[in-house]
Amino acid sequence: MKNLKKVLALVLAVVMIMGVVTVASAKTYKDADAEAFKNYADAIDALSSLNILDGFEDGEFKADRTFNRAQAAKIVAIVHNAATNGKIKGQDAISALYSNAQNPFVDCNTSWALPYINYCRITGLADGMTATTYAPKRELTGVQWLKLMLTTLNFDTAKEGYTGTGWDDQEAEGFVGSSWAVNVLSLARKLDLIDGLADGWKAIAPIKRGEAAQILYNALTKYLVEYGQLVKNNYDT
Repeated sequence: MKNLKKVLALVLAVVMIMGVVTVASAKTYKDADAEAFKNYADAIDALSSLNILDGFEDGEFKADRTFNRAQAAKIVAIVHNAATNGKIKGQDAISALYSNAQNPFVDCNTSWALPYINYCRITGLADGMTATTYAPKRELTGVQWLKLMLTTLNFDTAKEGYTGTGWDDQEAEGFVGSSWAVNVLSLARKLDLIDGLADGWKAIAPIKRGEAAQILYNALTKYLVEYGQLVKNNYDT
């Protein structure tokens, strides 16, 4: 049984933002007319307006570009910190708190994402590839991103059956038949986290930025999990 509570700060923010983005996006991307962008325009606009997602220095969002573990750590850190603290903190605030934390990952010492990787490691949201490596430039698959969304919502990996090989294990890479991947996809579908994705989307393929934005946008209107006694009007997974 689980107690679940609304991620109120994020939900309210999304509702307010979505009342605005239909008129004008808070950020205008040069590639907003690209098909990959238009498929997920509402999600990209809302998350950009909330300062959760950013574009690139050339002014494009690049919705069709794949996603890596460093970028994922940044987004998950911002969202989880907001959900647990009731407000979206600036990226500099997270960086200031976690940039000097003890870092066991030798491949992240010079990474721009080190504070966010530290945050995810310390809070238990994501692990390294090994005890001493994180592989910040490695691509994520769709099911790996979905697992991060579930852990961000406080689903316990051991209790939900997401362990054994781990969300980023090389043997499970691209293999949707792995038990943890099956469990992740089952719950993700139940929570409607994959709603709005383009036809033909494959969970075993490297996830693209537009797809990741849609899944994250879906997750913002879900619940944070608290394991315990079931409460009225909430659901039991």
